[in-house]
Amino acid sequence: MKSRHNSGMQFTIYIGATLMFLTAALGSSQTISRTHRANSRTGGPTATYQNLAGTFHGTLKQLNSKEIVIQTADDQAVVIRRSRKTKFMLDDKIIKAADIPMESSVSIDAAEDIDLKPTALTVTVEKAFKQPATQ
Repeated sequence: MKSRHNSGMQFTIYIGATLMFLTAALGSSQTISRTHRANSRTGGPTATYQNLAGTFHGTLKQLNSKEIVIQTADDQAVVIRRSRKTKFMLDDKIIKAADIPMESSVSIDAAEDIDLKPTALTVTVEKAFKQPATQ
């Protein structure tokens, strides 16, 4: 009888130790996952591409408090966000956005926002933008 009771107790201890081990292992893996997800928002791949800049050239089609729409030389509409930091320039002077007439030729220097959408930094009204010649 003692051996049967002793083997049952050993089995219970074995099951208990296994459950504690699995609980600890699962708990630590969840912590790693949460940490990994949190880092990907602040310093992951998104941060790598955050400040890439580009310049867009085209004809101004729409301008409101949130976005700028231009039509490129190859008839594509490009929507670029506008922020309170966006500056509007004409002949190296800062002007108001309302001073830019529709259908003006513009050049927009933009950076990618945290969600990888372009945001205008500077909108420059061009006298006459000439497309580079293709050979």
